[in-house]
Amino acid sequence: MTNEQKANIVRLRYSGWGYQKISIALDISRDPIRTYCKSMGLDGYAKDLVRKQEAIQMIERINYNVGDGKSKVPQVPLEKEKAIEDALRYFKMI
Repeated sequence: MTNEQKANIVRLRYSGWGYQKISIALDISRDPIRTYCKSMGLDGYAKDLVRKQEAIQMIERINYNVGDGKSKVPQVPLEKEKAIEDALRYFKMI
């Protein structure tokens, strides 16, 4: 199994795909996919993996740029914010 196939397996498992569906899509036997998924902790119901991944992403979003006081979200000056909005309006993006 190539590294590209392994990456695709992980991506598809986190998208909610089962072993059989992945094996058909990647043209690999189901058993090596199942063995690889078990070794990577991707076994179990695919829907549970999707929920777990969504929870991890939500926690990462909540904790983004939050640290022990060392990192802060940069503040944009009001003039710069207005200039950005004007540019977005000019290009009809908002």
